[in-house]
Amino acid sequence: MAEWLGWAGVLFLSLACTRSDHWKTLLHSASLQRRLLLIALVLAALWSMRAGLHPLLQFHFLGLTLTTLMLGPEGALAAGLLAWLTRALLGMESFALAGEWLFAWVALPVALTQAMHVLVQKYLPHNYFIFFFLTGFFTAMLTATTAMLAWAALLILGGTLDISRIQEEFIFLIPLMLFGEGFLNGLNLAIFVVYRPQWVQAFNDRLYLPYKQDI
Repeated sequence: MAEWLGWAGVLFLSLACTRSDHWKTLLHSASLQRRLLLIALVLAALWSMRAGLHPLLQFHFLGLTLTTLMLGPEGALAAGLLAWLTRALLGMESFALAGEWLFAWVALPVALTQAMHVLVQKYLPHNYFIFFFLTGFFTAMLTATTAMLAWAALLILGGTLDISRIQEEFIFLIPLMLFGEGFLNGLNLAIFVVYRPQWVQAFNDRLYLPYKQDI
């Protein structure tokens, strides 16, 4: 049941937060495809840096908030899938848990990041620091928390691990990962906006740096 829920969630979130015209852009832009492949390799390597007591209860940085802001939800979903597939082909991920893993660790963080970005841009002032701290830093912490709780819930629902073990070895350690996830995404977002703003799809000079129009 958990596997079907995972795949259903992946499909639903993918359809909800993506647009066909953005997929067309991705398919026809060679430079965007190169960035996507590079980011997928970085994600695969980043997800290899894990810590935990049980093979299924490993902590690792996600990096998907930054990926979504750079590539859009379409590119982030593709990069996350390629990163997972790379690791699975190397024997580092289980195909049996593919649906649950992709839902909790890829589709859900990407969809939540996109939703937060839209809400912040629509309802809050278009301020440079609001973009970094809310869309980058805070959203990364929120997505990491949601992903870890969703993964734990799917493991319990599928009967893979019992709730007591997950509480002892996973849940209470979640706060330890949050600041690091926020810092990783926020810092790198700031670096890319300064040196390669054209690589960050979510960043708009006209909204966040209006003074540049008068220079």
